[in-house]
Amino acid sequence: MKHLTFLIFFIVFIGIYFLGNWYIFNRGMQALPVGSFRAVFPWIFWITAATFVVGQFLERGHFTYFSQVVTYIGSFWLVIAWYALLLVIAIDLFRVANHFLHFIPQAWVVCFLSGKILFIGVSFVSLSLVTYGAINAYIPKIRNVEIEIDKPAITQKEIKIALVSDIHMGFIIGNNRIKRLVNRLNGVKPDIVLLAGDLV
Repeated sequence: MKHLTFLIFFIVFIGIYFLGNWYIFNRGMQALPVGSFRAVFPWIFWITAATFVVGQFLERGHFTYFSQVVTYIGSFWLVIAWYALLLVIAIDLFRVANHFLHFIPQAWVVCFLSGKILFIGVSFVSLSLVTYGAINAYIPKIRNVEIEIDKPAITQKEIKIALVSDIHMGFIIGNNRIKRLVNRLNGVKPDIVLLAGDLV
């Protein structure tokens, strides 16, 4: 029963993953002008998209340099594809609204909202968001929040609580990064450490 549940989940997830990638790919092909890059774009796109699925299997086996590279690419591609999908859907909804309401000047559509410009824009924004997220994960920020409780303290006047969330331990967030995080936590000298979720 456990294996069947996992198999159903895996099939549904891969189906959704494929449909999302197909939607991005289809819009990308429509946006790109005829040329040499348009000819190689399908190969680049689907090989990159496949690395996530392949990496999920390789991650559970014996690790080699090849499997590490595939897993890295696949993990980052999943996030890039997610942002790209959200952006493409937003653009399509915007276009549908403009089709009926005509609130975008035609000159803007020709100059700034052409397929090539939108392709570059979606690619740039998606990659920028993923880059920012990777830097933020590599160098976690510490935010200090003071909370006053209207209750009498018997012994300890102050308690320092460290709240940690969204660590996402795994292949990319490995032991070395966890050690650095632990060292930063120890530097804060908290009385209590709370793990809020998305640990693994």
